[in-house]
Amino acid sequence: MREKTSHILVIMGTRNKGWEDLIAGLKKHKDFIPYVTASISEAVMIIKNEPIHIVICDYDLPRDSLKFLRKVKFLKPYIEMIFLSENVNLSKATEAMKEGAYDFYQLPVDKRLLHTVIDKAIEKQILFFEKSALVLKIQEQFDYRNIIGRSKAIKHVVDIVSSVAQKNVNILISGETGTGKELVASAIHYNSPRSAKPFIKLNCA
Repeated sequence: MREKTSHILVIMGTRNKGWEDLIAGLKKHKDFIPYVTASISEAVMIIKNEPIHIVICDYDLPRDSLKFLRKVKFLKPYIEMIFLSENVNLSKATEAMKEGAYDFYQLPVDKRLLHTVIDKAIEKQILFFEKSALVLKIQEQFDYRNIIGRSKAIKHVVDIVSSVAQKNVNILISGETGTGKELVASAIHYNSPRSAKPFIKLNCA
């Protein structure tokens, strides 16, 4: 579910009417809380310490805009970054988008367009959080520690699951019907390096 307010960090280059109009528009919007800086080091501190959702950055301000983008994504992968530039070209925009930028626009940018883009970026961010929550729920459900039992045999099974899950080997699980073979198989998969890949169940009966 989306929070009522979106925290937006603006990293502006040379102060001009385009940037001033952009910032004024964000400040007037009832659902936006803008942070403004012209310093990359200060921007990094804000990203680390504040609940930033969107970064709007002058593409020409950092010495290496793509390196800065990668750093932001490393710090907080859910943050969406929108680049603005007075001199947009296809090569710049394509490279930035490949590295994970949400969008790239010519400055000055239409206020309504920018606000619409921000809303869409927030929607994408919501999907990111929902997916992360679902993955966590699945991981918790199939955590090998959730295999219930106090006997030495069950504890031995748990030890084996935790050990083999990290290995690139074929595994045969045998046992009577209803003894939890599918749970063990799921636990192995979701605790393995391949957990992000599909887990295909096939009933051969």
